[in-house]
Amino acid sequence: MTRRGELAAVAAALCASLTFAPPARAEESEPIRVVYQAQDGCPSGASFIADVQERTARARIVEEGERRVFEIILENVPAGSARGTLVVRGDGRPSTRVLDGQSCAEVASALALIMALTIDPRASTAPTSITPPTATPAAAPAEPVHPPEPKPAEERVEPPPPPASQPLVPTTRARWVFGVGPEAGVRTGVLPSSALLLGGLIIVSDDSRALFAPSIRLALGAATSAQTAQVGTSAVVVNWFGARSELCPLRIGLSADVAIRPCALVEIGSTSSRGEGVSDPQDQSRAGVGGGGSVDVRWELRPFFVSGDVLLIAPFRPDRYYAGPGTTLYQQPQVGVGFALAVGVLPFSASIR
Repeated sequence: MTRRGELAAVAAALCASLTFAPPARAEESEPIRVVYQAQDGCPSGASFIADVQERTARARIVEEGERRVFEIILENVPAGSARGTLVVRGDGRPSTRVLDGQSCAEVASALALIMALTIDPRASTAPTSITPPTATPAAAPAEPVHPPEPKPAEERVEPPPPPASQPLVPTTRARWVFGVGPEAGVRTGVLPSSALLLGGLIIVSDDSRALFAPSIRLALGAATSAQTAQVGTSAVVVNWFGARSELCPLRIGLSADVAIRPCALVEIGSTSSRGEGVSDPQDQSRAGVGGGGSVDVRWELRPFFVSGDVLLIAPFRPDRYYAGPGTTLYQQPQVGVGFALAVGVLPFSASIR
């Protein structure tokens, strides 16, 4: 069996074990959306789609209203080989298949066969006009073949134009998902001792699996109770609430569903205080701004997500509360640390060119 035959057999075996959504009726086409990423030297997205549609007429490419999403990633790996990944997202849990081959074109053709059989179990498994050529064994010596005489000019027939294919979703088209959920956390540096914060989280993320897949996080939180800092008979009662914004430009995938995102953040907070046991007690509210970084670990099990955040925040101007020139009741530290956990849903997504 040739290398091409081996990959075709592997593709057919993979399709037999897929756990994707059940296929549509024989006479029904399936609306699908394709996200195609390939390195230089690999087949183009249009060539890949043409390979799939030559095997089955039931693959109908759409930009919105899809039943399933097929994500294809082709890359060259060391030792002169190639690797392809096919991720299918539908109503259930995403399914992922990885295939290795001697060349990017060979792997792309095998993934096109897997995709066609996933959409239509009766799709053609024969080589297509897009299938890359494979090496053939040396043949026995044959008689010389003379080139045919050229046809007269009047008999030449111009080849017909290629058939118009259905539009392919541009690979540069970004798809964004939106998430929302409650968040709980523990912070140091905002109150005299560690504070429990409760609030909410909003997420806007690029849905691709590339390294550069920006994500924006907006969080609101408030301390569950005020805290008291006391020196002798003098004391100050402090409470805090605030909001932070995180920008996470990179996505480091640990699996198809789990990723780590390093982030830069800005936080705006409001601290309210009340003096006790001093000669001139006052109630005050102060606004403060801080900056820093965070690391977000997110697990997505559509439509749900779990997000864990580790924060490092430095106030631009630390607050100091005192009962007199020489009596400091509470001095805000230069750096605060926080841990936050959010559980929420990803209710919808949007496509943005």
